[in-house]
Amino acid sequence: RQALLDAAVRVVAQKGLRGLTHRAVAAEAGVTQGLVAHHFGTRQTLIREAIRSAGIESIGSTLAAERNPDLATFVEGLQDFLDETVELHQCPSCREYIFSGPSIHSKNC
Repeated sequence: RQALLDAAVRVVAQKGLRGLTHRAVAAEAGVTQGLVAHHFGTRQTLIREAIRSAGIESIGSTLAAERNPDLATFVEGLQDFLDETVELHQCPSCREYIFSGPSIHSKNC
């Protein structure tokens, strides 16, 4: 699962969010599309989990390098924040805004 998330992050780095598909992640990880679908189901879940994993890994490794005694508490708070941020933007226009930019965002959210 983590190898698939790592592959998803590499795909986004190379192709952007629009390029993040089960097929692209499978090719990057050297596995079948079915395995990606088995672990994540929808593309939206794959995106959410890849963002969460990359954010936690990045900030967690920075804090670990600094030997921060509150690392576990911080990482837990970060996980909650990332989960809430993704869940907050579930309406179609907000999702489109997140992945495409502000030019098409509805002001009704």
